[in-house]
Amino acid sequence: MRRRAAGTVALALLTAGARAAAQPLLCVEGPTVWNGDYNRDAIMEMATYRVQCARVRVRRDLWRSLGDPARLGARGRTLRETYDALFDDYRSVGIVVHAVVGAD
Repeated sequence: MRRRAAGTVALALLTAGARAAAQPLLCVEGPTVWNGDYNRDAIMEMATYRVQCARVRVRRDLWRSLGDPARLGARGRTLRETYDALFDDYRSVGIVVHAVVGAD
């Protein structure tokens, strides 16, 4: 009887582990850069809901191109520096970024 109970418990643990591994990621549309800045508080709020990944649109916004060196962003940042800061904030709370680059 004891051997059977141990086997049942092991099977239950394996089944529970398989179910947990099969859970889909909680992925949402995340804040991006608008008017040279982004909403850092919204990213921190997403972490409280245990969001695991965010789809983030990469936009030119105030800049002429993705490679524009102009410092038009908040705190005098270039477009690249602004997105670096944005992605760093996502990563700091454990959120994986799926960046989408396209016409917006």
